Amino acid sequence: MINMPDVTFEGGYLPVSADLIEQKLNDIWREATGAPEDLPFVKLCLANVLVVSDAGSRIEAEILAQQLAIRHPSRVLLIVVDEILATYSAFVRTACEFNREAGAYVCWEIVEILSDTPRSVHIGGAVRSLLVDAVPVVTVDLRAYQSTPDFDHDLHQMSDYYFVQADVVPAGAQFKGFMPLGWYRTLSLRELIGRAVGCVVQQKKSLSVSSITIFYGDERERLDPLLAGWFVGRLADQEKLTESQTGAGFMFRGSPVDLRWEKSASQDNRVVEIRMDEGLTLLVTSSIDDNTDNREYKVVCDGVTMNQPAAEPDLVSYVLAAVGDDTEFKEYAAVQRISTRLPIP
Repeated sequence: MINMPDVTFEGGYLPVSADLIEQKLNDIWREATGAPEDLPFVKLCLANVLVVSDAGSRIEAEILAQQLAIRHPSRVLLIVVDEILATYSAFVRTACEFNREAGAYVCWEIVEILSDTPRSVHIGGAVRSLLVDAVPVVTVDLRAYQSTPDFDHDLHQMSDYYFVQADVVPAGAQFKGFMPLGWYRTLSLRELIGRAVGCVVQQKKSLSVSSITIFYGDERERLDPLLAGWFVGRLADQEKLTESQTGAGFMFRGSPVDLRWEKSASQDNRVVEIRMDEGLTLLVTSSIDDNTDNREYKVVCDGVTMNQPAAEPDLVSYVLAAVGDDTEFKEYAAVQRISTRLPIP
């Protein structure tokens, strides 16, 4: 179920001009504060939130922008760029949600910019002029492909935190606050492996790993490179890698670990296999639940079985948590440093 704002003040369409947009937003706010309501309106801006989409992801982007704003009132810029659009225009509005604790309507501003591909080169200048100072710029880019180099470069330069959907992005986008949504999709699997390893440590009081095998298939979005980078970032002494006959190797607490890949057969449900000392093996598998038809991960280690739904966590909660605590960005930064050195098949 999608929550809708309690009150919305619309300013209509206008040209993409920062001055005209700011003027219209001020006009809307005067309308809101002059409305015959018993309770006051309070405008908050905790961040600049840029949600970028193409025509195919526009509905998803609108929902995400709305939910982010309700949870984290901000100046929201919803930017839709697609070659099928025959326009270059903006639509502005202010939305408000009643806050019981404050006893007031908490409001945020929304600027929607629609552009065809050729005119996207002008978006960056307008957006930069509309950013509110002293609060971060959080960008969620839901486009399947980044095909507007000038605008994409501007986004990278403006963003403090940049979540991106596209598989391939320009090399200049590799900066501290950059994170592909593929990394977010590994969260449930990483959490399950972390729980299982914690269980082993609790029982054995120590952890010695001899090999890690990561299985991969023919799916378009492969998670194995991210998982491999995560394992090395978490375990490798000083993130040092060596070549091996089966893949790569690294040292963990002074002992060698063999990191390898194995192509999965069509019915093979293995995801990761971790071999430890004393013949202990941690095997992670993926399967479809017969009752719910949902995919889930399962790990078995030393007679202990743990399950975890493979469903992606709520993206709004994830974005806000990642921005509030940069642990996820630090972990992915390690994956970035390591991935280019991995012999990924």
